[in-house]
Amino acid sequence: MPALSLVALVSLVSTVFAKQLDAHPPQQQHRHWAQICSGNPINKIRGCDRYGCGHFGADRHSSKGKHMGVDVICADGATVYAPFSGQLSGPIRFFHNGNAIDDGVQIRGSGYCVKLVCIHPIRYHGQIHRGQPLGRMLPMQRVFPGIISHIHVENCDHSDPTHLLTPVVPPFPQQDRRWATLCSGNPTNEIRGCDRYGCGYYGAPRYYKCSTHLMSSLLLFSPGFCVKLVCIHPIRYNGRISKGQILGKMLPMQRVFPGITSHIHVENCDHSDPTSNLEGGKGQ
Repeated sequence: MPALSLVALVSLVSTVFAKQLDAHPPQQQHRHWAQICSGNPINKIRGCDRYGCGHFGADRHSSKGKHMGVDVICADGATVYAPFSGQLSGPIRFFHNGNAIDDGVQIRGSGYCVKLVCIHPIRYHGQIHRGQPLGRMLPMQRVFPGIISHIHVENCDHSDPTHLLTPVVPPFPQQDRRWATLCSGNPTNEIRGCDRYGCGYYGAPRYYKCSTHLMSSLLLFSPGFCVKLVCIHPIRYNGRISKGQILGKMLPMQRVFPGITSHIHVENCDHSDPTSNLEGGKGQ
């Protein structure tokens, strides 16, 4: 089967708030913190995996306590930004065992005080402004294989920071709500019908399991959208991409399921129906 080019269906816009503030501006000037990790513009919180859950107050099975912070999703090696302007202090040793992610920094200012853990800051002392690069995410997969890599965000007073983590994101223009063409040769994003393996519409019964030969996938998210694309081989797995850019190629589905209608599996992260976003291949 000839390799097909894929194009990104949404723009992944990493919003960086570049406005320079004084060291201690009025708290009400920014009711929400800026983006903390590149690739996660909405400060999406880690869900649950075999190590536990990322929300505030979650049970910690390794101890009898509760989770006193919030885990903001962040890929290993990603750039970390300051959520607000303030004064740095550190280092913060969360694990106290010298492992590969036992590093962090505290920021105090703008009416807030927070500890960011599992990052390596550019520096431990001095002043930093909201939205400025703060450091990089440490290799969490090396310490906890299979975990959802994240920054541990903990208020100094142990209060819940969740409401501060949602940036104010302007709504997408109406004409941009539909996704662009996903696969070359299918400009209208036509959905697979039915064949001897099953049907391609949302909610259809499944009679077979996906082969490990087709398990390569990619997660895309931007303000308003989060989607998984499966059975493709992307050009890269991390970083920023714009709507309409080449994303990768379709994998050889006929080799695994002879006679099937070759297709990309498109799944919203919240398991909602993406059909309305795909119709017509609009918004290019």
